[in-house]
Amino acid sequence: MIMKGSMKIGLLVSIACILMLGSCEKFVRPNKVERIVEDNKWSVSNCIVNGVNHQFIGTEFHFREAGYIAVSETASVNGKWTVGLNKKPTTLYISAFLSEPYFVLNDSWKVLTATKNRLTMRAEHGNVVNSLTLIRIED
Repeated sequence: MIMKGSMKIGLLVSIACILMLGSCEKFVRPNKVERIVEDNKWSVSNCIVNGVNHQFIGTEFHFREAGYIAVSETASVNGKWTVGLNKKPTTLYISAFLSEPYFVLNDSWKVLTATKNRLTMRAEHGNVVNSLTLIRIED
């Protein structure tokens, strides 16, 4: 009888530990995002802002070391980027795009995932959730 009670307690403790470990959210570190983004060319595979899917087919975005974003289609359009210091979550700030269609990229993007070939981000403004996915262009 005592064994059954001990086994139940042990099982409950095990389940609680698994739930606690599984619920820990892992965040992408700012230096990792900076290292991945910097000096690479990216294409936008998904950009939904205010419920509208924006297409940037054939456009390359080159994230320069000095914090500038060069756009392949035109020399007259450039943006700026920086990575926030906080890692809960890491934020990629994109700004200074003044003309259409690029100004929709201006936002504080929370980095959800970051690999050497893909960045997945979102920006939340009240009930509106915007999403942005960048795919690295191989040289």
